[in-house]
Amino acid sequence: MKKLFYSLSTLTFYFAAGYEAPKLRQIAEKVAAAGFYVVVPDFFYGDPYLHDMEIPSWLPNHLPAKGCEDARRVVADLKTKGALAVGVAGFCWGGMTVSKMSGYGEIEAAVILHPGPLLEDDIHGNYNYRYVT
Repeated sequence: MKKLFYSLSTLTFYFAAGYEAPKLRQIAEKVAAAGFYVVVPDFFYGDPYLHDMEIPSWLPNHLPAKGCEDARRVVADLKTKGALAVGVAGFCWGGMTVSKMSGYGEIEAAVILHPGPLLEDDIHGNYNYRYVT
């Protein structure tokens, strides 16, 4: 079985551009070309952040805790299908989600790139998400 690389809804330059962001697709394709199985689910369920939205009104419906919950189900599914190792990478919103997910011991690697508004307490498991300006 190939090594598996699981990608949360990894996000690019924008706060939460969603899984269809072109740069995200390019990164996923490069990782897949290196021999990894890449999964990029739509954890925003068709409701990504758009430039004309107010982040404080968008974020409560898209909390990283919910993304973590959804991602844990995907990781469990990958493992029941034979994945020996699952790594998770997240950008911005995805970085906040990866931070939370890494505390469960269900993944073998966690990469946070452009972590969004993370504070030291978030990294240590005190997840009080807030929008930091």
